[in-house]
Amino acid sequence: MCGNGTVETGETCDPLSSCPTSCPQLGCTLQSLRNGGTCAAACESAGAQTRCVNNDACCPTACNSLGDNDCAPVCGNGVVEAGELCDGNCPAACPQVACTLRTLSNGGTCQAACVDTGTQTRCVNGDGCCPSTGCNATTDNDCAPVCGNGVIEPPETCDGNCPTAVTCVDDANNVRKFDAGTAGSCDEICISTPRPCQADGWCPTTCSSSNDPDCPPANDLCKGAVDITNGGTYAVELTSSARQDTTEACSTKGPEVFYTFTLKGSEFVYLAALDSASPAKEAPVSIEMYSGACPPPEGTGQLLACDAGGGGELCGRARFPVVTSRTLGGKPLSPGQYFVAVRSLAGAGKWTLTYHHVPLECVQQGVMTPTQQLTFLAGNTCSHGNHSAPTCSTHEEDDNYAVFKCPNHSLHFTTCSPETTSDTVLSAVLGSMTYNATTGQCVALGAKEVACSADLDANLCGRRPDAAELTDVARGEHGFLTVSVDTAKGCGAYMIGSDFKLIAEHP
Repeated sequence: MCGNGTVETGETCDPLSSCPTSCPQLGCTLQSLRNGGTCAAACESAGAQTRCVNNDACCPTACNSLGDNDCAPVCGNGVVEAGELCDGNCPAACPQVACTLRTLSNGGTCQAACVDTGTQTRCVNGDGCCPSTGCNATTDNDCAPVCGNGVIEPPETCDGNCPTAVTCVDDANNVRKFDAGTAGSCDEICISTPRPCQADGWCPTTCSSSNDPDCPPANDLCKGAVDITNGGTYAVELTSSARQDTTEACSTKGPEVFYTFTLKGSEFVYLAALDSASPAKEAPVSIEMYSGACPPPEGTGQLLACDAGGGGELCGRARFPVVTSRTLGGKPLSPGQYFVAVRSLAGAGKWTLTYHHVPLECVQQGVMTPTQQLTFLAGNTCSHGNHSAPTCSTHEEDDNYAVFKCPNHSLHFTTCSPETTSDTVLSAVLGSMTYNATTGQCVALGAKEVACSADLDANLCGRRPDAAELTDVARGEHGFLTVSVDTAKGCGAYMIGSDFKLIAEHP
Protein backbone atom coordinates (compact mmCIF):
# COMPACT_ATOMS: atom_id res chain seq x y z
CA MET A 1 0.00 0.00 0.00
CA CYS A 2 1.39 3.30 -1.02
CA GLY A 3 1.40 5.67 1.88
CA ASN A 4 1.73 3.23 4.76
CA GLY A 5 5.27 4.34 5.23
CA THR A 6 6.69 0.97 4.23
CA VAL A 7 8.43 0.26 0.97
CA GLU A 8 6.75 -2.87 -0.21
CA THR A 9 7.05 -5.04 -3.22
CA GLY A 10 6.62 -2.95 -6.35
CA GLU A 11 7.38 0.26 -4.54
CA THR A 12 10.56 2.30 -4.82
CA CYS A 13 9.66 4.69 -2.05
CA ASP A 14 7.06 5.21 0.75
CA PRO A 15 5.81 7.49 2.17
CA LEU A 16 4.95 9.37 -1.00
CA SER A 17 6.65 12.46 0.37
CA SER A 18 9.94 10.70 0.11
CA CYS A 19 9.46 9.78 -3.52
CA PRO A 20 11.38 11.84 -6.12
CA THR A 21 9.45 14.44 -8.00
CA SER A 22 12.38 15.40 -10.33
CA CYS A 23 15.70 13.89 -11.42
CA PRO A 24 18.81 16.19 -11.50
CA GLN A 25 21.77 15.61 -13.90
CA LEU A 26 24.49 13.44 -12.43
CA GLY A 27 27.87 14.56 -13.86
CA CYS A 28 27.47 14.30 -17.57
CA THR A 29 24.55 11.78 -17.20
CA LEU A 30 21.04 13.11 -17.82
CA GLN A 31 18.06 11.54 -15.74
CA SER A 32 14.29 11.37 -16.23
CA LEU A 33 11.43 10.64 -13.68
CA ARG A 34 9.52 7.41 -14.11
CA ASN A 35 6.14 6.77 -12.29
CA GLY A 36 6.20 10.22 -10.78
CA GLY A 37 3.57 10.82 -7.97
CA THR A 38 3.57 7.17 -7.03
CA CYS A 39 5.50 5.00 -4.65
CA ALA A 40 7.09 3.48 -7.74
CA ALA A 41 8.68 6.83 -8.73
CA ALA A 42 12.33 6.50 -9.74
CA CYS A 43 15.08 8.37 -11.62
CA GLU A 44 16.53 6.60 -14.64
CA SER A 45 19.37 7.50 -17.12
CA ALA A 46 18.32 9.56 -20.06
CA GLY A 47 21.66 9.66 -21.90
CA ALA A 48 24.80 11.84 -21.82
CA GLN A 49 24.88 15.63 -21.71
CA THR A 50 26.01 17.09 -25.11
CA ARG A 51 25.15 20.74 -24.63
CA CYS A 52 27.62 23.26 -23.30
CA VAL A 53 25.95 24.41 -20.05
CA ASN A 54 27.67 26.41 -17.36
CA ASN A 55 27.77 25.07 -13.82
CA ASP A 56 26.39 21.59 -14.61
CA ALA A 57 29.59 19.89 -13.52
CA CYS A 58 29.90 18.48 -17.01
CA CYS A 59 32.21 19.40 -19.88
CA PRO A 60 31.04 17.55 -22.99
CA THR A 61 33.76 16.65 -25.47
CA ALA A 62 32.52 19.24 -27.97
CA CYS A 63 32.67 22.07 -25.42
CA ASN A 64 35.45 24.31 -24.17
CA SER A 65 35.93 26.82 -21.39
CA LEU A 66 34.66 29.68 -23.52
CA GLY A 67 31.15 28.08 -23.80
CA ASP A 68 31.07 25.94 -20.65
CA ASN A 69 32.61 27.06 -17.38
CA ASP A 70 32.74 23.45 -16.29
CA CYS A 71 35.55 22.93 -18.91
CA ALA A 72 39.21 23.62 -18.13
CA PRO A 73 41.38 25.39 -20.82
CA VAL A 74 43.05 22.84 -23.09
CA CYS A 75 46.19 23.77 -25.17
CA GLY A 76 45.82 22.23 -28.56
CA ASN A 77 42.05 22.32 -29.02
CA GLY A 78 42.33 25.18 -31.50
CA VAL A 79 40.52 27.66 -29.20
CA VAL A 80 42.30 30.47 -27.39
CA GLU A 81 41.03 30.10 -23.81
CA ALA A 82 41.79 31.84 -20.54
CA GLY A 83 45.53 31.88 -19.85
CA GLU A 84 46.39 31.12 -23.48
CA LEU A 85 47.86 33.53 -26.04
CA CYS A 86 47.33 31.23 -28.99
CA ASP A 87 46.07 27.76 -29.86
CA GLY A 88 46.61 26.03 -33.19
CA ASN A 89 48.16 29.12 -34.72
CA CYS A 90 51.02 29.68 -32.30
CA PRO A 91 54.15 31.24 -33.85
CA ALA A 92 57.19 29.00 -34.34
CA ALA A 93 59.43 31.88 -35.52
CA CYS A 94 59.25 35.63 -35.38
CA PRO A 95 60.28 37.44 -38.62
CA GLN A 96 61.37 41.07 -38.66
CA VAL A 97 58.53 43.55 -39.13
CA ALA A 98 59.71 46.63 -41.07
CA CYS A 99 62.77 47.75 -39.06
CA THR A 100 61.62 46.04 -35.78
CA LEU A 101 63.52 42.92 -34.77
CA ARG A 102 61.50 40.21 -32.85
CA THR A 103 62.19 36.99 -30.91
CA LEU A 104 59.98 33.99 -29.86
CA SER A 105 58.89 33.66 -26.21
CA ASN A 106 57.44 30.37 -24.72
CA GLY A 107 57.89 28.56 -27.99
CA GLY A 108 56.00 25.24 -28.25
CA THR A 109 53.24 26.31 -25.83
CA CYS A 110 49.94 28.18 -26.08
CA GLN A 111 51.70 31.11 -24.41
CA ALA A 112 54.07 31.45 -27.42
CA ALA A 113 54.47 35.07 -28.51
CA CYS A 114 56.76 37.33 -30.63
CA VAL A 115 58.53 39.90 -28.51
CA ASP A 116 60.18 43.07 -29.93
CA THR A 117 63.95 43.09 -29.34
CA GLY A 118 65.07 46.33 -30.94
CA THR A 119 65.62 48.05 -34.30
CA GLN A 120 67.49 46.70 -37.36
CA THR A 121 70.81 48.53 -37.91
CA ARG A 122 72.47 46.23 -40.53
CA CYS A 123 72.09 46.72 -44.29
CA VAL A 124 70.21 43.60 -45.44
CA ASN A 125 68.58 43.18 -48.84
CA GLY A 126 64.93 42.21 -48.97
CA ASP A 127 64.09 42.63 -45.24
CA GLY A 128 61.72 45.54 -45.82
CA CYS A 129 63.88 47.88 -43.79
CA CYS A 130 66.28 50.69 -44.69
CA PRO A 131 68.09 51.62 -41.45
CA SER A 132 68.28 55.34 -40.88
CA THR A 133 72.06 55.43 -40.78
CA GLY A 134 74.80 53.68 -42.69
CA CYS A 135 72.72 52.18 -45.49
CA ASN A 136 71.87 53.31 -49.01
CA ALA A 137 70.48 51.91 -52.24
CA THR A 138 73.85 50.40 -53.21
CA THR A 139 74.16 48.37 -49.96
CA ASP A 140 70.47 47.67 -49.19
CA ASN A 141 67.86 47.27 -51.92
CA ASP A 142 65.14 48.30 -49.43
CA CYS A 143 66.55 51.85 -49.55
CA ALA A 144 65.44 54.41 -52.14
CA PRO A 145 68.08 56.57 -53.87
CA VAL A 146 68.65 59.85 -52.06
CA CYS A 147 70.19 62.76 -53.93
CA GLY A 148 72.62 64.47 -51.62
CA ASN A 149 73.86 61.58 -49.49
CA GLY A 150 77.19 61.54 -51.25
CA VAL A 151 76.64 58.10 -52.78
CA ILE A 152 75.91 57.50 -56.47
CA GLU A 153 72.81 55.27 -56.44
CA PRO A 154 71.04 54.13 -59.63
CA PRO A 155 69.63 55.90 -61.56
CA GLU A 156 71.86 58.73 -60.30
CA THR A 157 74.91 59.65 -62.38
CA CYS A 158 76.60 61.65 -59.61
CA ASP A 159 76.14 62.70 -55.96
CA GLY A 160 78.21 65.34 -54.23
CA ASN A 161 80.64 65.49 -57.13
CA CYS A 162 78.25 66.31 -59.95
CA PRO A 163 79.76 68.02 -62.99
CA THR A 164 78.88 71.54 -64.00
CA ALA A 165 79.15 73.46 -67.21
CA VAL A 166 82.45 74.79 -65.84
CA THR A 167 83.95 71.43 -64.87
CA CYS A 168 82.70 69.58 -67.96
CA VAL A 169 85.70 70.39 -70.17
CA ASP A 170 87.34 68.82 -73.18
CA ASP A 171 90.59 66.88 -72.97
CA ALA A 172 92.98 65.29 -75.45
CA ASN A 173 90.81 62.21 -75.96
CA ASN A 174 87.23 63.51 -75.60
CA VAL A 175 84.94 66.36 -76.60
CA ARG A 176 82.45 66.95 -73.75
CA LYS A 177 78.96 68.53 -73.58
CA PHE A 178 77.18 69.32 -70.28
CA ASP A 179 73.65 67.97 -69.64
CA ALA A 180 72.00 69.43 -66.50
CA GLY A 181 69.42 66.61 -66.21
CA THR A 182 66.46 67.07 -63.78
CA ALA A 183 66.80 69.46 -60.86
CA GLY A 184 67.53 67.73 -57.55
CA SER A 185 67.91 64.29 -59.16
CA CYS A 186 71.69 63.96 -59.18
CA ASP A 187 71.63 63.07 -62.88
CA GLU A 188 73.90 65.77 -64.28
CA ILE A 189 76.30 64.32 -66.84
CA CYS A 190 79.10 65.20 -69.22
CA ILE A 191 78.38 63.58 -72.57
CA SER A 192 81.73 62.52 -74.01
CA THR A 193 82.48 61.97 -77.69
CA PRO A 194 85.84 60.49 -78.74
CA ARG A 195 87.99 63.15 -80.32
CA PRO A 196 88.80 62.45 -83.99
CA CYS A 197 92.30 62.51 -85.42
CA GLN A 198 92.40 65.95 -87.04
CA ALA A 199 94.03 69.36 -86.84
CA ASP A 200 92.34 70.76 -83.72
CA GLY A 201 95.23 71.42 -81.36
CA TRP A 202 94.87 68.07 -79.59
CA CYS A 203 96.64 64.71 -79.98
CA PRO A 204 94.40 61.84 -78.79
CA THR A 205 96.19 58.74 -77.53
CA THR A 206 94.67 56.72 -80.39
CA CYS A 207 96.19 59.04 -83.01
CA SER A 208 99.69 59.45 -84.38
CA SER A 209 101.61 61.88 -86.52
CA SER A 210 100.54 59.90 -89.59
CA ASN A 211 96.86 60.92 -89.22
CA ASP A 212 96.92 63.93 -86.87
CA PRO A 213 99.26 66.89 -87.39
CA ASP A 214 98.93 67.80 -83.72
CA CYS A 215 100.72 64.59 -82.70
CA PRO A 216 104.50 64.62 -82.42
CA PRO A 217 106.30 61.82 -84.28
CA ALA A 218 106.81 58.60 -82.32
CA ASN A 219 110.56 59.23 -82.51
CA ASP A 220 110.30 62.87 -81.46
CA LEU A 221 112.47 62.01 -78.44
CA CYS A 222 115.76 60.14 -78.65
CA LYS A 223 114.48 57.46 -76.27
CA GLY A 224 111.92 56.60 -78.98
CA ALA A 225 114.52 56.41 -81.75
CA VAL A 226 113.55 54.16 -84.68
CA ASP A 227 115.90 51.20 -85.04
CA ILE A 228 117.32 51.16 -88.58
CA THR A 229 120.04 48.56 -87.96
CA ASN A 230 119.08 46.38 -90.93
CA GLY A 231 119.29 49.31 -93.32
CA GLY A 232 116.86 50.62 -95.92
CA THR A 233 114.79 53.73 -96.54
CA TYR A 234 112.75 55.17 -93.67
CA ALA A 235 110.12 57.91 -93.40
CA VAL A 236 111.12 61.22 -91.83
CA GLU A 237 107.99 63.09 -90.77
CA LEU A 238 108.10 66.25 -88.72
CA THR A 239 104.66 67.65 -87.88
CA SER A 240 103.90 71.11 -86.55
CA SER A 241 103.96 69.66 -83.03
CA ALA A 242 107.48 68.25 -83.32
CA ARG A 243 109.91 69.74 -80.79
CA GLN A 244 113.60 70.50 -80.59
CA ASP A 245 115.06 68.45 -77.76
CA THR A 246 118.77 68.53 -78.53
CA THR A 247 121.26 71.21 -79.44
CA GLU A 248 121.82 71.76 -83.15
CA ALA A 249 125.32 70.76 -84.31
CA CYS A 250 125.88 72.34 -87.74
CA SER A 251 122.65 74.08 -88.71
CA THR A 252 120.07 76.55 -87.53
CA LYS A 253 117.64 75.59 -84.77
CA GLY A 254 114.81 73.22 -85.63
CA PRO A 255 112.85 70.19 -84.39
CA GLU A 256 114.36 66.76 -84.92
CA VAL A 257 113.50 63.07 -85.01
CA PHE A 258 115.80 60.24 -84.00
CA TYR A 259 117.07 56.94 -85.37
CA THR A 260 119.53 54.40 -84.04
CA PHE A 261 121.62 51.57 -85.47
CA THR A 262 124.07 49.03 -84.08
CA LEU A 263 127.19 47.73 -85.82
CA LYS A 264 128.56 44.31 -84.85
CA GLY A 265 131.82 44.88 -86.67
CA SER A 266 133.78 47.56 -88.51
CA GLU A 267 131.53 48.83 -91.31
CA PHE A 268 131.23 51.57 -93.91
CA VAL A 269 127.97 53.54 -93.67
CA TYR A 270 125.84 55.80 -95.87
CA LEU A 271 123.14 58.22 -94.64
CA ALA A 272 121.20 60.60 -96.87
CA ALA A 273 117.95 62.56 -96.64
CA LEU A 274 115.78 63.39 -99.65
CA ASP A 275 112.36 64.94 -100.20
CA SER A 276 109.76 62.16 -99.89
CA ALA A 277 107.52 63.38 -102.70
CA SER A 278 110.10 64.52 -105.21
CA PRO A 279 113.88 64.12 -104.96
CA ALA A 280 114.09 67.17 -107.27
CA LYS A 281 113.14 69.39 -104.33
CA GLU A 282 115.63 70.63 -101.83
CA ALA A 283 115.73 68.81 -98.50
CA PRO A 284 116.02 71.52 -95.84
CA VAL A 285 117.19 69.16 -93.11
CA SER A 286 120.45 68.28 -91.42
CA ILE A 287 121.83 64.89 -90.44
CA GLU A 288 123.74 64.54 -87.18
CA MET A 289 125.41 61.28 -86.13
CA TYR A 290 126.47 60.48 -82.55
CA SER A 291 128.23 57.48 -81.03
CA GLY A 292 127.46 55.63 -77.82
CA ALA A 293 124.40 57.52 -76.58
CA CYS A 294 121.73 60.09 -77.41
CA PRO A 295 122.94 63.61 -78.23
CA PRO A 296 123.15 66.27 -75.49
CA PRO A 297 121.37 67.36 -73.44
CA GLU A 298 119.32 64.15 -73.45
CA GLY A 299 122.44 62.00 -73.47
CA THR A 300 126.20 62.01 -73.62
CA GLY A 301 126.67 60.91 -77.23
CA GLN A 302 129.76 62.15 -79.07
CA LEU A 303 129.17 64.01 -82.34
CA LEU A 304 130.89 62.17 -85.20
CA ALA A 305 129.47 63.90 -88.28
CA CYS A 306 126.98 66.56 -89.27
CA ASP A 307 125.81 67.73 -92.69
CA ALA A 308 123.20 70.36 -93.51
CA GLY A 309 123.39 70.16 -97.29
CA GLY A 310 127.05 70.14 -98.21
CA GLY A 311 126.94 66.48 -99.16
CA GLY A 312 124.27 67.21 -101.71
CA GLU A 313 126.38 69.96 -103.23
CA LEU A 314 129.09 67.38 -103.88
CA CYS A 315 126.49 65.51 -105.91
CA GLY A 316 125.74 68.59 -108.02
CA ARG A 317 122.60 69.39 -106.10
CA ALA A 318 121.61 72.54 -104.25
CA ARG A 319 120.75 70.97 -100.88
CA PHE A 320 121.06 67.32 -99.97
CA PRO A 321 122.45 66.21 -96.56
CA VAL A 322 124.77 63.19 -96.70
CA VAL A 323 126.88 61.49 -94.06
CA THR A 324 129.15 58.69 -95.25
CA SER A 325 132.35 56.99 -94.21
CA ARG A 326 133.95 59.33 -96.75
CA THR A 327 132.78 62.18 -94.53
CA LEU A 328 134.42 60.34 -91.63
CA GLY A 329 137.83 60.35 -93.26
CA GLY A 330 137.29 57.31 -95.45
CA LYS A 331 137.38 54.99 -92.45
CA PRO A 332 134.73 52.50 -91.37
CA LEU A 333 132.85 52.94 -88.10
CA SER A 334 133.80 50.76 -85.14
CA PRO A 335 131.36 48.26 -83.55
CA GLY A 336 128.79 49.85 -81.24
CA GLN A 337 125.53 51.77 -81.10
CA TYR A 338 124.99 55.03 -82.97
CA PHE A 339 122.25 57.65 -82.94
CA VAL A 340 121.12 59.83 -85.84
CA ALA A 341 119.17 63.09 -85.51
CA VAL A 342 117.43 64.42 -88.63
CA ARG A 343 116.69 68.08 -87.95
CA SER A 344 114.22 70.19 -89.93
CA LEU A 345 115.42 73.64 -90.93
CA ALA A 346 112.07 74.67 -92.41
CA GLY A 347 109.32 73.53 -90.01
CA ALA A 348 106.97 70.66 -90.77
CA GLY A 349 107.68 68.40 -93.72
CA LYS A 350 108.16 64.87 -95.00
CA TRP A 351 111.45 63.40 -96.16
CA THR A 352 113.14 60.01 -96.41
CA LEU A 353 116.27 58.77 -94.67
CA THR A 354 118.31 56.13 -96.45
CA TYR A 355 120.77 54.11 -94.38
CA HIS A 356 123.10 51.51 -95.90
CA HIS A 357 126.00 49.71 -94.25
CA VAL A 358 128.56 47.19 -95.50
CA PRO A 359 131.19 45.34 -93.41
CA LEU A 360 134.86 46.13 -93.96
CA GLU A 361 135.41 42.53 -95.15
CA CYS A 362 133.05 43.16 -98.08
CA VAL A 363 134.81 46.31 -99.33
CA GLN A 364 138.34 45.52 -98.25
CA GLN A 365 139.85 47.69 -101.01
CA GLY A 366 138.37 50.84 -99.45
CA VAL A 367 136.43 53.79 -100.87
CA MET A 368 136.41 54.60 -104.60
CA THR A 369 135.39 58.16 -105.52
CA PRO A 370 134.34 58.44 -109.19
CA THR A 371 134.96 61.79 -110.85
CA GLN A 372 133.60 63.20 -114.10
CA GLN A 373 136.86 62.13 -115.76
CA LEU A 374 137.79 58.48 -116.11
CA THR A 375 140.31 57.52 -113.44
CA PHE A 376 141.98 54.16 -112.99
CA LEU A 377 143.04 52.06 -110.01
CA ALA A 378 145.41 49.11 -110.32
CA GLY A 379 144.82 45.89 -108.43
CA ASN A 380 145.45 42.16 -108.25
CA THR A 381 142.95 39.57 -107.02
CA CYS A 382 145.46 36.87 -106.17
CA SER A 383 145.19 35.63 -102.55
CA HIS A 384 142.38 38.08 -101.87
CA GLY A 385 139.64 35.53 -101.21
CA ASN A 386 136.22 35.03 -102.77
CA HIS A 387 133.79 37.48 -101.15
CA SER A 388 131.31 38.33 -103.93
CA ALA A 389 129.06 36.17 -106.08
CA PRO A 390 128.20 37.92 -109.39
CA THR A 391 125.21 36.39 -111.18
CA CYS A 392 126.53 36.72 -114.75
CA SER A 393 129.57 34.42 -114.52
CA THR A 394 131.52 31.94 -112.45
CA HIS A 395 133.61 33.58 -109.78
CA GLU A 396 136.80 32.99 -107.87
CA GLU A 397 139.07 35.50 -106.12
CA ASP A 398 137.94 39.14 -106.11
CA ASP A 399 138.51 42.71 -104.96
CA ASN A 400 135.66 44.92 -103.69
CA TYR A 401 135.29 48.69 -103.44
CA ALA A 402 132.92 51.02 -101.60
CA VAL A 403 131.22 53.67 -103.75
CA PHE A 404 128.74 56.24 -102.41
CA LYS A 405 126.33 56.92 -105.25
CA CYS A 406 124.44 60.21 -105.64
CA PRO A 407 120.85 60.00 -106.90
CA ASN A 408 121.63 62.18 -109.93
CA HIS A 409 124.78 60.36 -111.02
CA SER A 410 125.06 57.73 -113.73
CA LEU A 411 128.13 55.62 -112.89
CA HIS A 412 130.46 53.83 -115.27
CA PHE A 413 133.10 51.18 -114.46
CA THR A 414 135.47 49.35 -116.82
CA THR A 415 138.45 47.00 -116.76
CA CYS A 416 139.25 47.72 -120.43
CA SER A 417 142.95 48.48 -119.98
CA PRO A 418 146.29 47.01 -121.10
CA GLU A 419 147.05 46.46 -117.42
CA THR A 420 144.18 43.98 -117.07
CA THR A 421 145.73 40.53 -117.47
CA SER A 422 142.97 38.39 -115.96
CA ASP A 423 139.48 37.42 -117.11
CA THR A 424 137.49 39.96 -115.10
CA VAL A 425 133.83 40.12 -114.10
CA LEU A 426 132.33 43.36 -112.82
CA SER A 427 129.23 43.52 -110.62
CA ALA A 428 127.56 46.21 -108.49
CA VAL A 429 125.28 45.67 -105.46
CA LEU A 430 123.22 48.56 -104.05
CA GLY A 431 122.33 48.50 -100.35
CA SER A 432 123.37 46.88 -97.09
CA MET A 433 125.45 43.71 -96.85
CA THR A 434 126.47 41.32 -94.10
CA TYR A 435 129.56 39.13 -93.84
CA ASN A 436 129.40 35.37 -93.27
CA ALA A 437 132.66 34.50 -91.56
CA THR A 438 132.09 30.76 -92.06
CA THR A 439 131.81 30.91 -95.86
CA GLY A 440 133.78 34.11 -96.34
CA GLN A 441 130.93 35.41 -98.51
CA CYS A 442 129.23 38.82 -98.43
CA VAL A 443 125.47 38.35 -98.39
CA ALA A 444 122.88 40.93 -99.39
CA LEU A 445 120.93 42.34 -96.43
CA GLY A 446 118.11 44.04 -98.29
CA ALA A 447 120.59 44.87 -101.04
CA LYS A 448 120.22 44.03 -104.73
CA GLU A 449 122.57 43.45 -107.63
CA VAL A 450 122.01 46.37 -110.00
CA ALA A 451 124.58 45.51 -112.70
CA CYS A 452 126.76 42.59 -113.84
CA SER A 453 129.12 42.20 -116.83
CA ALA A 454 131.36 39.28 -117.80
CA ASP A 455 132.96 40.00 -121.20
CA LEU A 456 133.21 42.92 -123.57
CA ASP A 457 132.97 42.55 -127.31
CA ALA A 458 136.41 42.56 -128.94
CA ASN A 459 135.46 45.64 -130.93
CA LEU A 460 134.85 47.58 -127.72
CA CYS A 461 138.06 46.55 -126.02
CA GLY A 462 140.29 44.99 -128.64
CA ARG A 463 143.26 44.63 -126.39
CA ARG A 464 141.40 42.72 -123.72
CA PRO A 465 138.21 41.08 -124.99
CA ASP A 466 137.79 39.32 -121.63
CA ALA A 467 137.50 42.65 -119.82
CA ALA A 468 134.18 43.82 -118.36
CA GLU A 469 132.24 47.07 -118.25
CA LEU A 470 129.28 48.48 -116.32
CA THR A 471 127.40 51.50 -117.71
CA ASP A 472 124.58 53.65 -116.41
CA VAL A 473 124.69 51.86 -113.04
CA ALA A 474 121.73 52.35 -110.65
CA ARG A 475 120.36 55.30 -112.61
CA GLY A 476 118.07 57.44 -110.43
CA GLU A 477 118.99 55.51 -107.27
CA HIS A 478 121.35 56.41 -104.45
CA GLY A 479 123.15 54.80 -101.57
CA PHE A 480 125.99 52.46 -100.80
CA LEU A 481 127.30 50.65 -103.89
CA THR A 482 129.60 47.63 -103.54
CA VAL A 483 131.59 47.24 -106.78
CA SER A 484 133.28 43.87 -107.21
CA VAL A 485 136.18 43.02 -109.54
CA ASP A 486 135.90 39.24 -109.81
CA THR A 487 137.97 36.77 -111.79
CA ALA A 488 136.30 33.98 -113.71
CA LYS A 489 139.49 31.93 -114.11
CA GLY A 490 142.16 31.92 -111.45
CA CYS A 491 143.41 35.34 -110.39
CA GLY A 492 145.48 38.13 -111.81
CA ALA A 493 146.08 41.81 -112.29
CA TYR A 494 143.48 44.30 -113.40
CA MET A 495 143.00 48.00 -113.94
CA ILE A 496 139.57 49.39 -113.06
CA GLY A 497 138.41 52.79 -114.25
CA SER A 498 135.45 54.80 -112.98
CA ASP A 499 133.65 58.02 -113.85
CA PHE A 500 130.14 59.47 -113.71
CA LYS A 501 127.75 61.59 -115.69
CA LEU A 502 125.43 64.15 -114.13
CA ILE A 503 121.99 63.05 -115.40
CA ALA A 504 120.19 65.99 -113.75
CA GLU A 505 121.13 68.92 -111.59
CA HIS A 506 118.11 68.10 -109.43
CA PRO A 507 117.32 64.38 -109.82
